[in-house]
Amino acid sequence: MATNTFKINNIDERTKDIVNGYTKNVQLILPQRSNPYFNIPSAVYGMITIYYHQTEHFSSHGSYITLNQFKDTIKHVSSDQASTVYGKVSVTKQDIGKHIWKFKIIEPNVSAILTIGIDSSSEPILNRKFFTSYNPNTYYGYQCYANGHANTGAKVANWKYPFAPERKYGQIYSDKQNEIRMELFIDNKGGKLQYYVNNEDQGVAFEDIEFDEEQEYKMCISLDEHMTIKLVDYQYTKSD
Repeated sequence: MATNTFKINNIDERTKDIVNGYTKNVQLILPQRSNPYFNIPSAVYGMITIYYHQTEHFSSHGSYITLNQFKDTIKHVSSDQASTVYGKVSVTKQDIGKHIWKFKIIEPNVSAILTIGIDSSSEPILNRKFFTSYNPNTYYGYQCYANGHANTGAKVANWKYPFAPERKYGQIYSDKQNEIRMELFIDNKGGKLQYYVNNEDQGVAFEDIEFDEEQEYKMCISLDEHMTIKLVDYQYTKSD
């Protein structure tokens, strides 16, 4: 039961609100609500919440990206066309706490451009990089290697970093680096985004993640050449 309580506490607030509203509506149509036999116990609410909750996986994607049957591995199948893939889980300002995505590069390509981040677009940017000028929405990302032409990584955020000294962030990719972790911290003031490469802290990329009442972010990855990446894990730990 303790494990289930932990799971429920770390499920996003929107899912819990949906299930709570559903169970209350069901309760209203049951007869003799004063009779304990017709009362929906909290354990049932918990079970519905756990099973209704959608775990993170790759979802919407561009034409040049394929998914495996488990939707945890993407493969870029073109040599020169950029595509983006999005995760399923939406993150809002109500989801206070730490969100962690862990990726493993199964098939590396040191000549490709890989950018991992979050995007608030209601209409996914699929057959382009998510950080294109065609995207008017708020997004943040880490371009962790750039076509072999740079000696450092870069950060992207709505073209807020047009000059090289401000864009520099983290390390570039090599065939020895195959694990990347993205951590999003949310509190009442906003959000903070940080990355790790093979457990090596790259520092805080963004300390001013914008959230408004309607904004929802999803994990996203842009690729422009052959590469295979696996979503190893996603964890959300709620904080008070």
